[in-house]
Amino acid sequence: MGDYLYKKEVEYVPFQSRVWAKASLLVYLMGIQFIILLVIALALNLPFVLIALPVVAIGLGANYIIFWRRMRYFLQGIQISQNKTVHLDLYLKDENQRIQLPLHYFQIKFQRTGGKGRYILLRFYNQQQLLGFQYDFKVWNHDSLAEVFTAIKAIKEEELTKQEKRMLKKGFFG
Repeated sequence: MGDYLYKKEVEYVPFQSRVWAKASLLVYLMGIQFIILLVIALALNLPFVLIALPVVAIGLGANYIIFWRRMRYFLQGIQISQNKTVHLDLYLKDENQRIQLPLHYFQIKFQRTGGKGRYILLRFYNQQQLLGFQYDFKVWNHDSLAEVFTAIKAIKEEELTKQEKRMLKKGFFG
Protein backbone atom coordinates (compact mmCIF):
# COMPACT_ATOMS: atom_id res chain seq x y z
CA MET A 1 0.00 0.00 0.00
CA GLY A 2 2.93 2.37 0.57
CA ASP A 3 1.58 5.85 1.20
CA TYR A 4 -1.92 4.63 1.96
CA LEU A 5 -3.58 2.80 4.83
CA TYR A 6 -6.24 1.77 2.32
CA LYS A 7 -6.72 2.21 -1.41
CA LYS A 8 -9.38 0.94 -3.81
CA GLU A 9 -9.86 2.20 -7.35
CA VAL A 10 -12.07 1.05 -10.21
CA GLU A 11 -12.47 2.06 -13.84
CA TYR A 12 -14.78 5.02 -14.36
CA VAL A 13 -18.14 4.38 -16.03
CA PRO A 14 -19.85 7.44 -17.61
CA PHE A 15 -23.20 8.52 -16.19
CA GLN A 16 -25.38 7.67 -19.19
CA SER A 17 -23.74 4.23 -19.45
CA ARG A 18 -24.52 3.56 -15.77
CA VAL A 19 -28.15 4.57 -16.16
CA TRP A 20 -28.64 2.64 -19.39
CA ALA A 21 -26.98 -0.49 -17.95
CA LYS A 22 -29.52 -0.52 -15.12
CA ALA A 23 -32.60 0.61 -17.07
CA SER A 24 -32.17 -1.03 -20.48
CA LEU A 25 -34.02 -4.29 -19.75
CA LEU A 26 -36.95 -2.39 -18.29
CA VAL A 27 -37.03 0.01 -21.24
CA TYR A 28 -37.12 -2.89 -23.70
CA LEU A 29 -39.82 -4.81 -21.82
CA MET A 30 -42.08 -1.80 -21.35
CA GLY A 31 -41.49 -0.75 -24.96
CA ILE A 32 -42.66 -4.18 -26.11
CA GLN A 33 -45.74 -3.86 -23.87
CA PHE A 34 -46.46 -0.47 -25.40
CA ILE A 35 -46.21 -1.82 -28.96
CA ILE A 36 -48.36 -4.88 -28.16
CA LEU A 37 -51.10 -2.72 -26.63
CA LEU A 38 -50.99 -0.35 -29.59
CA VAL A 39 -51.24 -3.21 -32.11
CA ILE A 40 -54.12 -4.84 -30.21
CA ALA A 41 -56.00 -1.54 -29.98
CA LEU A 42 -55.59 -0.79 -33.68
CA ALA A 43 -56.03 -4.34 -35.03
CA LEU A 44 -59.12 -5.17 -33.00
CA ASN A 45 -60.53 -1.64 -33.13
CA LEU A 46 -60.60 -1.33 -29.34
CA PRO A 47 -60.00 2.36 -28.61
CA PHE A 48 -60.39 1.91 -24.83
CA VAL A 49 -57.14 -0.13 -24.83
CA LEU A 50 -55.37 3.06 -25.90
CA ILE A 51 -56.04 4.35 -22.38
CA ALA A 52 -53.44 1.87 -21.12
CA LEU A 53 -50.69 3.37 -23.30
CA PRO A 54 -50.14 6.48 -21.13
CA VAL A 55 -50.05 4.24 -18.05
CA VAL A 56 -47.25 2.17 -19.59
CA ALA A 57 -45.41 5.34 -20.65
CA ILE A 58 -45.72 6.87 -17.17
CA GLY A 59 -44.49 3.63 -15.59
CA LEU A 60 -41.51 3.58 -17.93
CA GLY A 61 -40.66 7.21 -17.17
CA ALA A 62 -41.00 6.73 -13.41
CA ASN A 63 -38.73 3.69 -13.39
CA TYR A 64 -36.15 5.43 -15.57
CA ILE A 65 -36.09 8.35 -13.11
CA ILE A 66 -35.53 5.91 -10.21
CA PHE A 67 -32.52 4.37 -11.97
CA TRP A 68 -31.27 7.83 -12.93
CA ARG A 69 -31.33 8.91 -9.26
CA ARG A 70 -29.57 5.74 -8.08
CA MET A 71 -26.77 5.99 -10.63
CA ARG A 72 -26.04 9.72 -10.29
CA TYR A 73 -23.08 9.03 -7.96
CA PHE A 74 -20.14 6.83 -8.85
CA LEU A 75 -17.20 6.05 -6.57
CA GLN A 76 -14.12 5.67 -8.75
CA GLY A 77 -11.68 5.48 -5.89
CA ILE A 78 -11.17 5.81 -2.18
CA GLN A 79 -7.82 6.24 -0.46
CA ILE A 80 -6.91 6.75 3.16
CA SER A 81 -3.45 8.23 3.50
CA GLN A 82 -0.95 7.56 6.29
CA ASN A 83 -1.84 10.94 7.83
CA LYS A 84 -5.46 9.70 8.08
CA THR A 85 -6.95 11.83 5.33
CA VAL A 86 -9.72 10.35 3.20
CA HIS A 87 -9.60 11.04 -0.55
CA LEU A 88 -12.77 10.22 -2.49
CA ASP A 89 -12.98 10.29 -6.28
CA LEU A 90 -16.75 10.53 -6.18
CA TYR A 91 -18.55 11.51 -9.37
CA LEU A 92 -21.85 13.34 -9.39
CA LYS A 93 -23.13 12.37 -12.83
CA ASP A 94 -19.92 13.01 -14.86
CA GLU A 95 -18.27 15.59 -12.60
CA ASN A 96 -15.53 14.40 -10.22
CA GLN A 97 -16.03 15.91 -6.76
CA ARG A 98 -12.49 15.00 -5.49
CA ILE A 99 -13.39 15.14 -1.83
CA GLN A 100 -10.77 15.25 0.94
CA LEU A 101 -11.51 15.22 4.64
CA PRO A 102 -9.97 14.01 7.90
CA LEU A 103 -10.71 10.38 8.75
CA HIS A 104 -12.36 11.28 12.06
CA TYR A 105 -15.00 13.34 10.17
CA PHE A 106 -15.62 10.62 7.59
CA GLN A 107 -18.53 8.27 8.20
CA ILE A 108 -19.63 5.36 6.07
CA LYS A 109 -22.89 3.40 6.23
CA PHE A 110 -23.70 0.06 4.62
CA GLN A 111 -27.36 -0.46 3.75
CA ARG A 112 -29.60 -2.97 2.05
CA THR A 113 -32.58 -1.44 0.32
CA GLY A 114 -35.43 -2.70 -1.79
CA GLY A 115 -37.40 -5.88 -1.32
CA LYS A 116 -35.50 -8.58 0.57
CA GLY A 117 -32.37 -6.38 0.59
CA ARG A 118 -31.71 -6.77 -3.12
CA TYR A 119 -29.93 -3.44 -3.47
CA ILE A 120 -26.70 -2.76 -1.63
CA LEU A 121 -25.73 0.81 -0.87
CA LEU A 122 -22.75 2.58 0.70
CA ARG A 123 -23.37 6.11 1.96
CA PHE A 124 -20.52 8.55 2.59
CA TYR A 125 -20.80 11.36 5.13
CA ASN A 126 -18.75 14.33 6.34
CA GLN A 127 -19.93 14.14 9.94
CA GLN A 128 -23.72 14.25 9.35
CA GLN A 129 -23.66 15.76 5.82
CA LEU A 130 -24.24 13.30 2.98
CA LEU A 131 -21.40 13.45 0.44
CA GLY A 132 -22.77 10.78 -1.89
CA PHE A 133 -23.45 7.07 -2.22
CA GLN A 134 -22.61 4.02 -4.30
CA TYR A 135 -25.18 1.40 -5.23
CA ASP A 136 -24.11 -2.08 -6.29
CA PHE A 137 -23.17 -1.77 -9.94
CA LYS A 138 -20.79 -3.93 -12.00
CA VAL A 139 -17.42 -3.78 -10.15
CA TRP A 140 -19.13 -2.40 -7.04
CA ASN A 141 -20.86 -5.65 -6.13
CA HIS A 142 -21.76 -6.85 -2.63
CA ASP A 143 -18.27 -8.19 -1.91
CA SER A 144 -16.37 -5.07 -2.94
CA LEU A 145 -18.76 -2.71 -1.13
CA ALA A 146 -18.54 -4.88 2.00
CA GLU A 147 -14.73 -4.91 1.73
CA VAL A 148 -14.57 -1.09 1.59
CA PHE A 149 -16.97 -0.79 4.52
CA THR A 150 -15.16 -3.28 6.78
CA ALA A 151 -11.71 -1.91 5.89
CA ILE A 152 -12.70 1.64 6.79
CA LYS A 153 -14.36 0.50 10.01
CA ALA A 154 -11.15 -1.38 10.91
CA ILE A 155 -8.93 1.63 10.17
CA LYS A 156 -11.20 3.84 12.28
CA GLU A 157 -11.10 1.13 14.97
CA GLU A 158 -14.89 0.99 15.13
CA GLU A 159 -16.64 -2.24 16.00
CA LEU A 160 -19.27 -3.59 13.64
CA THR A 161 -22.73 -3.62 15.19
CA LYS A 162 -24.86 -6.77 15.11
CA GLN A 163 -27.06 -5.18 12.48
CA GLU A 164 -24.03 -4.30 10.31
CA LYS A 165 -22.67 -7.84 10.62
CA ARG A 166 -26.05 -9.23 9.58
CA MET A 167 -26.27 -6.87 6.59
CA LEU A 168 -22.77 -7.82 5.45
CA LYS A 169 -23.77 -11.46 5.09
CA LYS A 170 -24.30 -12.26 1.47
CA GLY A 171 -27.53 -13.95 0.54
CA PHE A 172 -31.05 -13.37 -0.57
CA PHE A 173 -32.50 -13.09 2.93
CA GLY A 174 -29.38 -11.41 4.40
